[in-house]
Amino acid sequence: MDINLQLEDRKGTPRFREVLSLIPFKRRVKTKYITPNGIEVSRKRFLLMDKKKREEKYFLENNLFEKLGDSEIDIDLEKIGKPIDKTYEVPINWDYDLQYNYMRMVKRTLPNGEIQIKNYELKESNVNREDLPLIVSLNKLISKEKIISDYVITKSYFIQHQERGQFEEIYDFAEYLHKQKKMAKVFAFEEKGSKKVTPIYLVRNGKGYFYSFIEGRINENGYLLIFHLSDLPFKIPDQFKRVENK
Repeated sequence: MDINLQLEDRKGTPRFREVLSLIPFKRRVKTKYITPNGIEVSRKRFLLMDKKKREEKYFLENNLFEKLGDSEIDIDLEKIGKPIDKTYEVPINWDYDLQYNYMRMVKRTLPNGEIQIKNYELKESNVNREDLPLIVSLNKLISKEKIISDYVITKSYFIQHQERGQFEEIYDFAEYLHKQKKMAKVFAFEEKGSKKVTPIYLVRNGKGYFYSFIEGRINENGYLLIFHLSDLPFKIPDQFKRVENK
């Protein structure tokens, strides 16, 4: 994944603008199942043949189970069932009735316990827009202690240079943050020239992160530039605060 980043000094003057790489902290670990004889095992879904245990309203065809029982499959269908090779998702209500006219909504529980329901909006990734880079300002440095105490960091990435010519300026940026012992705040804007800040979306239709920071570390051989993302500030809801007796 790439990120289009523009660094600005304390006066708002751009120091550099580069397309860099985002490297995940962890790679996804794949697991597999093997018998003692070394045979790899896979898992497959089956449609249960026992009529007493089925609950799906859409399997009420009169001779469905007879058809499945007559199929040529070398397993005991009465115990295991019919292999499911392809499935379909259909919109239904709690009574299993098909619904054709519906809208996608977002349901969110607020810190005060209130339920908020809003219309769903499709969001595009905004970390690598050619016309609108993410802005990092040296005028917006925050101490590491404050970030740790005020925000829940939910995702982090390494930022890596892509070309040899980018190394020195990225190293200098990491060195500056390292010496200041602070992090730089990252801003995304809705459109060019706008001052309205928008959440950062790593992928299309993905999760939005309202708070993002860059941390820098160095040694004599290289740098670490870390992109921290958060969607949850530490705020104590009113129901958890002490009530003073009057």
